[in-house]
Amino acid sequence: MMPSVSGSSINNFTASTVGVPIIGSKEIPWSTRFFNADPTDSDNIADVMLRTHQYAFVNVWKNQRNLDKYTQTTKDIWIDYFKGD
Repeated sequence: MMPSVSGSSINNFTASTVGVPIIGSKEIPWSTRFFNADPTDSDNIADVMLRTHQYAFVNVWKNQRNLDKYTQTTKDIWIDYFKGD
């Protein structure tokens, strides 16, 4: 399985929901820091790609868990906003 490497939250969202390991960056609020890479540092990206390959199951589990939490928090914020709370 090849990891998804993208600076786009939408691309990583799609990959994460179908169980593809992802390599994110700090710009994606729900991505797991352990599997984040500096998008301007090719050595760091290579290191994180290796880490992602070695711990693919953990990567998918953590990112799906974080995405679920982020989605729920976002949903709650919007519900409160429209309720006027």
